[in-house]
Amino acid sequence: MNSLRMLQIWVLMQWTQLCEIHVGKRANLIQFKSEVAGYQPDICKKQVPRSALSERLYGRAEVFSVYIERVIKLGIFELNSFELREYKEDRMGFGGRMDCCGQFVKYSLFIANFIMFIGGACVFGLGVWTIVDRSFVNELLGTNLFSGAVYVLTITSALVCILSFLGCMGAVKEVKCLLLTYFIIVFLLFVTMLIGGILGYVFRQQILQTMRQEMYSSLKFYGNRREITQAWDLTQERLKCCGIDSWHDWQLTGRIPESCCRETYGGQRQPCSESPSPLSLYSKGCLNTTTYFIQDHAAIIGASGIAVAILMIFGMIFSCSLFNMIE
Repeated sequence: MNSLRMLQIWVLMQWTQLCEIHVGKRANLIQFKSEVAGYQPDICKKQVPRSALSERLYGRAEVFSVYIERVIKLGIFELNSFELREYKEDRMGFGGRMDCCGQFVKYSLFIANFIMFIGGACVFGLGVWTIVDRSFVNELLGTNLFSGAVYVLTITSALVCILSFLGCMGAVKEVKCLLLTYFIIVFLLFVTMLIGGILGYVFRQQILQTMRQEMYSSLKFYGNRREITQAWDLTQERLKCCGIDSWHDWQLTGRIPESCCRETYGGQRQPCSESPSPLSLYSKGCLNTTTYFIQDHAAIIGASGIAVAILMIFGMIFSCSLFNMIE
């Protein structure tokens, strides 16, 4: 029994020594397997005459060696799993832990996408509101630049809202495919959003030059063309203005529209068409009122588009950094 006990202690010592060598020097797993598989203790190489007791002890030693071999294989598997997990953590792979820099980039990308979602939703709301509620001035502008810029920003902002969700998923899950797709689409939308914002600001400077000429040319078609008639009536009713510079401009057409008349407290309009006076008519001209109105809206929409475009720059930077960190 002492021989069997010594054999057990010897095998365990050899196993402990091999494990210490493997963990301490971080040897290659394949080399470690070959060392274990090809290792033969000197006691097994000696050819010693065996008695009945020795045969019995030797048989028990073989059974114990099988048990030790299984333990060794299990230990190799555990070491393999440990090394693989540590490799993932070091390389920041899928499911691995990140260092402080990686965590900062990851959560910065998530926050940037969340702010992008809010900004895109705001621009989308402004665009829809401008298209639906402020489209009555399109016939008086004489150009489609303003409406085109609004449509571009509205569609782009809707795509930004959808894309920000993709960016959040790529940041949380650390999926390189999502991050690469996110970067490419964000770059394209960044260019589009920036162009739309610049067009909105450029249009502010061109409104006064084109609007006066278009108003004078459309004034004579009032009552003959339905689109122009509705545009003038809605503009004068909502902006509370009359004519181009004043209500005297309508004297050139021979009549003053009812939309120029002031509203009373009961919602009725004063009879100003037959007996016009400053008390019954809107005194402000529609040229300056509409110009200020469009400029304010163009400034808000253009600034919102440029702000979202700047946020998209940070999104591209963080996504590119996180993409390079993930192996």
